[in-house]
Amino acid sequence: MISSQRDIDISSARKDQALGELLPKIDLSGGMNRNRRNYQQKQSLFPSSTEYYDSNSWQINFSQPIINFAAIFNLRQNLHYLDQANLIKLATEQELIAKYIETWMSIQSALANVDAESAKKDYAASELSKAKIGHLNDLVNEPELIRAQAEFDIASSDVDQAASELEIAISNLELLSGQAPSTEIALLEPKLDRLNAPFETNTQLELSNTLNPRINAAKKAADAAKQEIQKQSAGLLPTLELVANYSEKKQQEGDYPSQSGYSDKAGYVGLQLNIPIFSGGGQLAKKKEAQAQYEKALSDIEKERRNATQRLKQALQEYASAQRRQRAMHTSLSAAQLELVAARRSRDFGNGSDIEVFKAQLQVANTKRDEIKAICDKVSAYFNIKANTASINEADIQQLAEIFVEP
Repeated sequence: MISSQRDIDISSARKDQALGELLPKIDLSGGMNRNRRNYQQKQSLFPSSTEYYDSNSWQINFSQPIINFAAIFNLRQNLHYLDQANLIKLATEQELIAKYIETWMSIQSALANVDAESAKKDYAASELSKAKIGHLNDLVNEPELIRAQAEFDIASSDVDQAASELEIAISNLELLSGQAPSTEIALLEPKLDRLNAPFETNTQLELSNTLNPRINAAKKAADAAKQEIQKQSAGLLPTLELVANYSEKKQQEGDYPSQSGYSDKAGYVGLQLNIPIFSGGGQLAKKKEAQAQYEKALSDIEKERRNATQRLKQALQEYASAQRRQRAMHTSLSAAQLELVAARRSRDFGNGSDIEVFKAQLQVANTKRDEIKAICDKVSAYFNIKANTASINEADIQQLAEIFVEP
């Protein structure tokens, strides 16, 4: 972001410089001198003479370009560069918002994964406890006990790995924001169907071709390159300026012996025409270079268009897939929660065991993790789609706040 703003500042300054080439120029100069003059005269009774005298002068010059096509094309070129810099900043802002939200979603997914792996560990712990009791009563053999211990160790390792992935996700958020979260990040409860924009592929592709800021920035770069061709071509054209001058000079002695001092005032107004005739071929070479740069800029437009299309299609596919998974997981979660209630009731009435409750809790945690993962993937894809057309706005951020609420 800072770099993008600096590019705008640079382009704006260069635009002002280009505009300055078309505006009037006025300069004032002056000087005071202490002079020593020695004359050597031939055929004179006094062949040499030395004089000391003071002199001072000042002048003011004015010039105004009337015809200067190169300066006009230079101004147009820098206006295109300024537009390009603003578009790049817009693209950076939109992509940064989407990346920030994607990173936040990865934290939520990681938190849900920690809960799921913890439930898996609890279930493995209950299975291990059951195996140990059974082994003491000769109901479980040694291999089954070792297998239960191994499953518990694996589950413990998975919890540690999930916690490590959470730390990495939080570190990525710190890297983007430049500071650590001020409070502990908690897993938020998602609301269903708060973000269901009807994205249509062909419509989004058309919008991308017209609204994508990186494509438009590449177009501005091509426009600037085209102005460079015209600017170099104009280097072979005449220039015309309105010029004016006024000067005064005062001197205690004349310009030759025995001449009295004088005061001289002069001024003029006129037109100055400059016609390039031959420059050694350098100007033509610059024009060829500008033409090559323009061809490259045109290919860069197509490159940005392909990249934007690829990113958009991928985001649209991820959005549709995540939306389907979200709905399926929501239904599965409702069923798993009912099974958990039934398992608890069965245990409370003496018809079930804690292991059945742990197993039902594990199913709820796994399903909830998958639902949250689907929602987070959908949210990330949604903002990537919107960023592609630079259409993320405050309403989208508010809508995002309504998707997740504190439990």
